[in-house]
Amino acid sequence: MKLFDPIRFFFSRPEAHVETREARGITIVTLSGRFARESDLLIQNEFSRIDEAAPEDLLVNLSDALLVGNHVVGTLMANLTRVRLTARCVKVVKPLHMTWWLELTRLPLMFEVYDEEGTALRSFARPPK
Repeated sequence: MKLFDPIRFFFSRPEAHVETREARGITIVTLSGRFARESDLLIQNEFSRIDEAAPEDLLVNLSDALLVGNHVVGTLMANLTRVRLTARCVKVVKPLHMTWWLELTRLPLMFEVYDEEGTALRSFARPPK
């Protein structure tokens, strides 16, 4: 049985990358790679662009992101909170290896948090009018 190696996990991650796409009218922002202090501007710029577009539904996928440092976590939380003021519904896919991060930020109290992107997307389904 191979044990989880946090050092190898951290240094094997590629640099920070943010991708935005749409699926079924839902704006999906995927953060992947290692987000350290210098990556906060990348997060800030992407969420500012999203905020201007004022999406109705937003899904933020953090499942492949490694957030390093309180500064990056704070930047992400501030931007999620700001976007929540304009979007009708904001949901989050949690980081796989960072369950402590959920407890620290109290993210589940502010947003619906899911284990997988597919489950989160299906949760946006609305009953027919």
